[in-house]
Amino acid sequence: MDSDTIQGRIPELTIKFTERPNVPPQGKRFMLTVNVSEQMSVVADLNAKSLRRQVKAIDEFEDWIGILSGKIESISAKGIITLGSAGVSIQERKKKQETPQEPKASQETGSAPKAESAPKAEKTAS
Repeated sequence: MDSDTIQGRIPELTIKFTERPNVPPQGKRFMLTVNVSEQMSVVADLNAKSLRRQVKAIDEFEDWIGILSGKIESISAKGIITLGSAGVSIQERKKKQETPQEPKASQETGSAPKAESAPKAEKTAS
């Protein structure tokens, strides 16, 4: 079996979360751990001031999603993934727009609904 090894970049990882982090009001660094399963966690050392600013933004949104991303530094045998150069972003979840339903006949046939034509003008004898 032949193989070839090529150079690549350090892989990056993005994890979404919906639980509000409890960031203390003091300190420069904060270690955020996101449990993704019973056997796996993602850990990142973050700038506490930036994280506090992002967490404060949660109050402005009706529904939100947190995003932790960074470069993978290490993966332990216990399933702990450590991220380097990591950051957190809090974004608003937008509600899905409800689309009006088409008539059932066109849904069943798979064809687009036909446009209605304008009534034809009748010729009058003069």
